[in-house]
Order: sequence, then C-alpha cells, then structure tokens
Amino acid sequence: MTKQAAVAPTVGWGTRLRTHPLIQLLLGALAVLVPVAAIMALARQIPNPAWRQAWPQVVAAAACVASYRWYVQRIERRAVTELQLAGAGRELVLGGALGGAMLLASFGLVALAGAFHIDGINHWSVLLLPLPEMALVALFEELLFRAVLFRIVENALGSWSALALMAVLFGAAHVPNAAIGPLPLVATVLAGLVLGLAYMLTRRLWLAVGFHFAWNYLQDAVFSVPVSGQPAQGWLQGRLSGPDWLSGGAYGIEGALVTVLLYAVLSVVMLALVVRRGQEGFRRAGRAGPTTSGCGPSVR
Repeated sequence: MTKQAAVAPTVGWGTRLRTHPLIQLLLGALAVLVPVAAIMALARQIPNPAWRQAWPQVVAAAACVASYRWYVQRIERRAVTELQLAGAGRELVLGGALGGAMLLASFGLVALAGAFHIDGINHWSVLLLPLPEMALVALFEELLFRAVLFRIVENALGSWSALALMAVLFGAAHVPNAAIGPLPLVATVLAGLVLGLAYMLTRRLWLAVGFHFAWNYLQDAVFSVPVSGQPAQGWLQGRLSGPDWLSGGAYGIEGALVTVLLYAVLSVVMLALVVRRGQEGFRRAGRAGPTTSGCGPSVR
C-alpha cells in the first residue's frame, strides 16, 4: 500500500491580500488616522470654543483605539496583545517616570548652564488644560508609529530594519514643525529610536505611551516651553535663552545638545536590554508576534 502524499492547504487570494504587509500598513494607518481626523474636524464646526474643549480629544483617543482593535481583529485576525490591560498601569507609570526623569535631567543641565529661567508662576489650574490633548497625542502617535508602522515593518523586514526606518520616519514627520533644524531633527530621530525600543522591551504600547505623554506634558503644562516647536503656556513661566545648540531655541529643549546626548545614552541602555532578551527582543524578517491572547513579557 502506498502512502498518500499530504496536500498543502490552498491559500485564497483574499487571505494573501489581507496578509500582505503593504495592505496591512495602509489599512492599519487608516484605522488610526480616520477616526481622529473625523472627530477633530467635526469638533471644529462647533462655533463656541468653550463647547469644544477636552471632549473631542477624549472621544478621538477612544475612537482610534477602538478602530485599531477592530482592524487587528478583523483584518489581521489575532488578539490585540499590544494593548493588553494586564500590566498596563505599571508600564504607563514606569514609562512616565522614565520620560519625566529624562526631561528633568535636560532642564537641570540647561539651567545649570544658565539657559533656562523661571520668571513666575501661573495658577495651578493650567496644569489640567493640556491633559486631554497630550494624552491623545501620545496614544495616537504610538498607535500609528509603533503599533502599525513599526510592528508591520518589523514582521516584514526584521527588527534592525524596522528600528532604523521608523526612527527616521518619526523624525521626518516632525520636519514641518516650526524651528526644526539639524540638532532638533537628530533628537527627534533618537526619540523615535527610544520609543521603538520601549515597545520591543514589552511588546506592548504602554511603556512608550507613558514616556511620550510625560515628555510632552511636562514641557507644555509645567515648564511652558515649546513642544517640538509648538508654543506652550503652563504652570511655571519658563524661558529658554542663549544659543540654540544649548537651549534648543524656538523648537524647545528637545533641540538642545544635552537632550541629544541624553537620548543617545538612553537608546544604548535600552538597546542592550532588548538584546539581552534574544529572539523575544529582536526578530527576524517574517517572524510575526504572538497570535494568542497570552500576556506579553514584562520589563526587566
């Protein structure tokens, strides 16, 4: 009796199309972008500015998370492990503490050099105003750049290529911002590298979201310095002075040389932590992440 050869299952064109990296990049990006753009455009139609404070950002954040979850479950057909709630609070706090410590170190060193001054203090209530916007920015950008672009490129090309490409893309996305220059651009590219490594450490978004939020919020709501060239008015009436390479100039402290150096050191430390995790840290091309709902690895 002869053994019957096993017949490989036929993969339909629909499945091939759905699993193609370019299709996933397009659909994933649209799933994150469209809800935010639609809700913010709708909010701008409300004539009274007081009626469009806070709630559009909160609704937009919830909508882009829900839309991304729908995309992953219906198109990629897997569990949304990168948004698991188990351990989310701890990773958000850890990321926020790391981002806050980085920023305070930057301000401390720039102040010691005589390039940062506090001229007064505003009412504490101004600390509340930027909260919804900064939360939306951190969540939206991490969903787009890490959950969609980085993750899909990593699955297709491997971790090293994804880290390099997405760090450069993150920097390029900030080129239209006011007062961008060579040093701020390098700092933003390094920030993209750090945020990519933060995702790789946990295979979840929360560490990167916490870092991103704290970094932006403290600049805007506490120190009143420009955030990537965008003006701010917060609690402390902070003022940067001196040459742009020292203070960051109109781009904000993100463009200061000391920030570039701190980001470079942090990226090396985080890279070493990811490398220690072996194949769970760095992945080869074509090796997708887990498809089950099991909890991902924690920061060590």
